[in-house]
Amino acid sequence: MREPPRFHVKEYLLPVLMVAAVTMLNFFLEKFINPLSLVYIYLIPAITSALLFGIWPSLFSSLISL
Repeated sequence: MREPPRFHVKEYLLPVLMVAAVTMLNFFLEKFINPLSLVYIYLIPAITSALLFGIWPSLFSSLISL
C-alpha cells in the first residue's frame, strides 16, 4: 500500500522566498520595463519549484504569485 505524501516545509518555503525575490526584482524593473511584461518573471519560481519539488509546491508558488 502507498504511503501518503509527506509535507516538507522546505518544499514550500523556498518557493515563497523565490516569489518574494521576484517581487522585489519587479519593483526595481518596473521603472525600465512595461509592467505587463513583468508578469512573465513569476514563471521562474513556478517552473523552478516544479522541477525541484513537484506539482504541489509548484501550484502553491503559482497561487501566491497572483
